[in-house]
Amino acid sequence: MKPADESAPQKKKKAGGKKKKKKAGGGDALDKRVLCGIAAVGAVLLGFLGFMIYDFFLKPPTIVGTWRGSMVEHEIGRYLTYTKYELILDEQKRASMTLQEKYTSVGTYSVRGNRLKLNFTDEDGESSEREYKIKLGRVTLTLVDPESGKEIVELIRNLEKPKVGGKTPPPSAPKDLAVVDANKVDKAADERLASVEFLPKDGAFKLRHPQGWEATTGSRPDNTYSWATFSHESAKIQVYADIQGSLMSGSDSAGEHEEGSESAPVHVAHELYKKTASEEFGDYSESKPIVFKGSSLGEGRISVFTAAGGGLFGSKLRGYHVTLLTKDRRVSILCHCPEKEFAKYKPTFLAVCRSFSR
Repeated sequence: MKPADESAPQKKKKAGGKKKKKKAGGGDALDKRVLCGIAAVGAVLLGFLGFMIYDFFLKPPTIVGTWRGSMVEHEIGRYLTYTKYELILDEQKRASMTLQEKYTSVGTYSVRGNRLKLNFTDEDGESSEREYKIKLGRVTLTLVDPESGKEIVELIRNLEKPKVGGKTPPPSAPKDLAVVDANKVDKAADERLASVEFLPKDGAFKLRHPQGWEATTGSRPDNTYSWATFSHESAKIQVYADIQGSLMSGSDSAGEHEEGSESAPVHVAHELYKKTASEEFGDYSESKPIVFKGSSLGEGRISVFTAAGGGLFGSKLRGYHVTLLTKDRRVSILCHCPEKEFAKYKPTFLAVCRSFSR
């Protein structure tokens, strides 16, 4: 027989063996949970991948959506014209079309075969109808003139959900902003107020500015943009002549529109630059533009604007925003001064704007 004291180590060894078995069992359970989690994630990823494959490759294309695109046109003997489009078509057969991010028509639509018909009603209750031949893809929608077969624009589907009439209208300008007596021209008085001839290096425009005003100017080497600034005490006149604004507005078709038309290139160019002006000045508000006459560059547009003046006391600015067009440039003019001095500088501002020529 073995001594009694030799059995104790054997019991400890047996107990230790039970602990190892328990740990091994716990590890197996943990491994199973990890594997189940990985399997669940894999199933989700596989389902998502399957949905993406169906959505992009197997699902029939739908015309419902928010579509955006642009078209640049050029004809021999004419300048480039640039048009931006946004077409929204929802599941309730409602439609809206926006040109140049400003001119929006709202109505309904119908699709028959490869023809899209849009029916719009304006604020005055007048109806209009547009019909296009379409080429519909999963991410593209091409609008084609059904008579000539000419491609009008290729639109790209955007991810945002189509919502007709869902845009928030821009804030209206204060009621006290109005253009008064801007077109009462006295040439002799204008020449007295603005008597100094000025021409930028690239020759994009000519003007006259007041005697004693400080003038600075510059231009790009490629002759696509030039600027000039005239300042005196608290008053400033800023001039920007850019070819891009002319291309986007279609300046070469100005004669095809009635005077004062909101679809005239000069009106479109004026509204496009309003966004730029609002980014340059804080708290910018502008009146509805009216026809501006007197310049040899032809029909223009003029608005009154107010903006934050900055400075220590946060004085307010008031001024004119004037737009004129040459054959290859949009000329944007911002004349401003502290609001309390606007009445004093107004005749000078208008005299300078009317002095523009080419």
